[in-house]
Amino acid sequence: MTAKTFRYLTPATQEALDGLVLSSRGPVEGRIAGMHRSRHKGASVEFAEYREYVPGDPVRHLDFRVLARSDRRVIRQYEDETNLQAYVLVDRSGSMGFRGDEGRLTKWAYACSLAGGLVYLLHRQRDASGLVVFAETVDRVLPARGSPTAVREALEALEAFEPDGKTGIGTALRSLAARLKRRSMVIVLSDLHDDLDDLAHGLRRLRFDRHDVTVLQVLDDAEIELPWKGLVELEDMETGERLPVEASTVRDAYHEAVEAWLRGIGSTMAQAGVEHRVLRTSMPFATEAARFVHARGGR
Repeated sequence: MTAKTFRYLTPATQEALDGLVLSSRGPVEGRIAGMHRSRHKGASVEFAEYREYVPGDPVRHLDFRVLARSDRRVIRQYEDETNLQAYVLVDRSGSMGFRGDEGRLTKWAYACSLAGGLVYLLHRQRDASGLVVFAETVDRVLPARGSPTAVREALEALEAFEPDGKTGIGTALRSLAARLKRRSMVIVLSDLHDDLDDLAHGLRRLRFDRHDVTVLQVLDDAEIELPWKGLVELEDMETGERLPVEASTVRDAYHEAVEAWLRGIGSTMAQAGVEHRVLRTSMPFATEAARFVHARGGR
């Protein structure tokens, strides 16, 4: 029997992330006491789920009835005993299929590789992770769980989709906000080619409930720099609209427009109290994941 390999989580990525710990920026609600601050005091008695026993877990937390019946070593988890609940949202709209250089990953593949790495990292530190895949509407939601199968299911879900359609980030954010019953970490992976007002509304909805929200904006160097020469045809990958331009003539105005767009996004994020980082697909995604972890005070 051979182990299944996944497109968006390679052994090299796992090795690069194994020494990292992703921390929350503030109090969260979870199910395993320890690494992250909880806003609750005392202990909960409401059972939440099982997870597999990991060497180092207190033996007293084993469910001996399950062990006697099935010889499986599992830990009973309770509502107030988890370090962290996190959701990773991945934009699969048509614009995420862009890459300016054939030697690079598309923005979609880059975002999926980051998402796969983050879900793996959360599992390694015994946190519960969930996944949301969206375009104009929400395509798939995997509830946050701490079980080993959560990583596999997330990776399989990412491989089941390809970039297509328009973007609806605000819809995805509001949909998730309605689902979340406890303070959580929310990480959004998108190029943010969407209406800023709708994005801001979705972000404010999450922040109103005091979730820890980060937006990792994935961009290709070519869409920032417009590196081509001569007459080129630019295509909107979400609407199919095409526009022929003389690159050298419009480059300066294009740069100004991109800078103004990024400033507007940065201002929107700051006003919403959301962490925002611009990631370029020319940088190794494992390196960017490590920078993100360290910037949040993680190890």
